[in-house]
Amino acid sequence: MQKKTRHPIKQNRPDIRSERLAWFAGQLELEPELLVLFGGT
Repeated sequence: MQKKTRHPIKQNRPDIRSERLAWFAGQLELEPELLVLFGGT
């Protein structure tokens, strides 16, 4: 039996990693006071 991981193995792939890094970098440009959150559960 293989040990379960907290993160998917594929997130370490070079193509996925570059996309994740670009997404994280884009978060720095967000202005929190302009965000609208939906939900409530």
